Amino acid sequence: MNRDSDSLIFGIGRGNRIISSSFNTIDEEHNLILQILLDSGLIGVGLFSLLLIMIGFKIKKYKDYTISKIISISIFSYLIVGLMESVFYKREFWILLVLGYGIDKIIHKLKRDKVINVQR
Repeated sequence: MNRDSDSLIFGIGRGNRIISSSFNTIDEEHNLILQILLDSGLIGVGLFSLLLIMIGFKIKKYKDYTISKIISISIFSYLIVGLMESVFYKREFWILLVLGYGIDKIIHKLKRDKVINVQR
């Protein structure tokens, strides 16, 4: 395979200079999907999409709980912002994804500690 097709599949890594070489002050692309595509290629975009789908299904399972609604709205908001600004390297975004992925454990702990009612 040549270098261009490898770059499309695997990306060219963080700190790439394809777009920002003519703009010395730009450190990251201003689009979440473009950032992932350039950093880790189609494989990275696919894995990131799979992660979002898994989190979406977990959150949907507990959609009647307020904490689930807050986390899903927050993740969705970050994804909307990600269309205009890269949020891939923001800690808060990854914390929300971890909370979304672990929503079942959070709900279970809140029920066990009787912070929320078992009946919805």
